[in-house]
Amino acid sequence: MLKNIKKTIMTLISLAVLAGGVGLLLRKCFNKRCCCGKDKSDDFSDHCCNEDKSGKRVNINIADVQELAGIPYMSLPVARNIVNYRELNGTFALKEELLNVKGIGPKLLELIDEYICTE
Repeated sequence: MLKNIKKTIMTLISLAVLAGGVGLLLRKCFNKRCCCGKDKSDDFSDHCCNEDKSGKRVNINIADVQELAGIPYMSLPVARNIVNYRELNGTFALKEELLNVKGIGPKLLELIDEYICTE
Protein backbone atom coordinates (compact mmCIF):
# COMPACT_ATOMS: atom_id res chain seq x y z
CA MET A 1 0.00 0.00 0.00
CA LEU A 2 2.81 2.40 0.92
CA LYS A 3 4.58 1.66 -2.39
CA ASN A 4 1.41 2.52 -4.30
CA ILE A 5 1.10 5.85 -2.50
CA LYS A 6 4.75 6.70 -3.21
CA LYS A 7 4.32 5.72 -6.84
CA THR A 8 1.18 7.88 -7.14
CA ILE A 9 2.92 10.87 -5.55
CA MET A 10 5.91 10.54 -7.88
CA THR A 11 3.57 10.30 -10.88
CA LEU A 12 1.73 13.46 -9.82
CA ILE A 13 4.99 15.34 -9.31
CA SER A 14 6.24 14.23 -12.72
CA LEU A 15 3.01 15.36 -14.37
CA ALA A 16 3.17 18.74 -12.65
CA VAL A 17 6.74 19.33 -13.82
CA LEU A 18 5.84 18.24 -17.34
CA ALA A 19 2.80 20.54 -17.41
CA GLY A 20 4.92 23.48 -16.27
CA GLY A 21 7.46 22.85 -19.02
CA VAL A 22 4.77 22.54 -21.67
CA GLY A 23 3.21 25.79 -20.46
CA LEU A 24 6.52 27.65 -20.79
CA LEU A 25 7.10 26.22 -24.24
CA LEU A 26 3.64 27.22 -25.43
CA ARG A 27 4.02 30.72 -24.03
CA LYS A 28 7.32 31.15 -25.87
CA CYS A 29 5.95 29.77 -29.13
CA PHE A 30 2.77 31.85 -29.21
CA ASN A 31 4.08 35.15 -27.83
CA LYS A 32 4.76 36.87 -31.17
CA ARG A 33 5.37 40.44 -29.98
CA CYS A 34 8.40 42.03 -28.35
CA CYS A 35 8.39 44.86 -25.85
CA CYS A 36 9.82 47.08 -28.56
CA GLY A 37 6.60 46.57 -30.54
CA LYS A 38 8.16 44.59 -33.39
CA ASP A 39 6.97 41.15 -34.43
CA LYS A 40 9.29 38.29 -33.63
CA SER A 41 10.66 36.47 -36.64
CA ASP A 42 9.68 32.85 -37.14
CA ASP A 43 13.21 31.67 -36.39
CA PHE A 44 12.88 33.10 -32.85
CA SER A 45 16.04 35.18 -33.24
CA ASP A 46 16.72 37.62 -30.45
CA HIS A 47 16.44 40.79 -32.57
CA CYS A 48 14.76 42.76 -29.80
CA CYS A 49 14.27 42.48 -26.10
CA ASN A 50 11.45 40.21 -24.92
CA GLU A 51 9.21 41.19 -22.06
CA ASP A 52 9.88 40.23 -18.47
CA LYS A 53 7.99 41.30 -15.34
CA SER A 54 9.05 44.93 -15.70
CA GLY A 55 8.12 45.02 -19.39
CA LYS A 56 11.62 44.87 -20.88
CA ARG A 57 14.94 43.06 -20.72
CA VAL A 58 18.14 44.58 -19.39
CA ASN A 59 20.68 45.42 -22.08
CA ILE A 60 23.97 44.00 -20.78
CA ASN A 61 25.96 46.35 -23.02
CA ILE A 62 24.69 49.60 -21.50
CA ALA A 63 23.31 48.68 -18.06
CA ASP A 64 25.10 49.92 -14.96
CA VAL A 65 25.94 47.77 -11.94
CA GLN A 66 22.67 48.55 -10.16
CA GLU A 67 20.53 47.63 -13.17
CA LEU A 68 22.44 44.39 -13.66
CA ALA A 69 22.18 43.55 -9.95
CA GLY A 70 18.39 43.96 -10.27
CA ILE A 71 18.19 40.99 -12.65
CA PRO A 72 16.78 37.92 -10.90
CA TYR A 73 19.52 35.48 -9.78
CA MET A 74 22.22 38.15 -10.31
CA SER A 75 24.44 39.16 -7.39
CA LEU A 76 26.11 42.54 -6.97
CA PRO A 77 29.67 41.12 -7.32
CA VAL A 78 28.77 39.36 -10.59
CA ALA A 79 27.13 42.56 -11.88
CA ARG A 80 30.38 44.41 -11.12
CA ASN A 81 32.33 41.70 -12.96
CA ILE A 82 30.13 42.18 -16.04
CA VAL A 83 30.72 45.93 -16.09
CA ASN A 84 34.48 45.48 -15.51
CA TYR A 85 34.70 42.86 -18.28
CA ARG A 86 32.75 45.13 -20.64
CA GLU A 87 35.09 48.07 -19.89
CA LEU A 88 38.17 45.95 -20.63
CA ASN A 89 36.90 43.94 -23.61
CA GLY A 90 34.13 45.98 -25.20
CA THR A 91 30.48 45.16 -25.68
CA PHE A 92 28.94 41.69 -25.88
CA ALA A 93 27.87 40.55 -29.34
CA LEU A 94 26.16 37.44 -27.94
CA LYS A 95 24.73 36.63 -24.53
CA GLU A 96 26.92 33.51 -24.46
CA GLU A 97 29.98 35.75 -24.13
CA LEU A 98 28.93 36.27 -20.51
CA LEU A 99 30.45 32.84 -19.87
CA ASN A 100 33.84 34.62 -20.03
CA VAL A 101 32.87 36.75 -17.01
CA LYS A 102 34.03 35.53 -13.61
CA GLY A 103 31.07 34.17 -11.64
CA ILE A 104 28.88 33.30 -14.63
CA GLY A 105 28.57 29.68 -15.64
CA PRO A 106 26.14 27.82 -17.88
CA LYS A 107 23.52 27.42 -15.14
CA LEU A 108 23.44 31.11 -14.21
CA LEU A 109 23.39 32.11 -17.87
CA GLU A 110 20.39 29.85 -18.42
CA LEU A 111 18.60 31.41 -15.43
CA ILE A 112 19.19 35.01 -16.51
CA ASP A 113 18.79 34.48 -20.27
CA GLU A 114 15.14 35.56 -20.32
CA TYR A 115 15.94 38.82 -18.51
CA ILE A 116 18.82 40.09 -20.68
CA CYS A 117 19.56 41.21 -24.24
CA THR A 118 22.51 42.63 -26.16
CA GLU A 119 20.74 45.42 -28.09
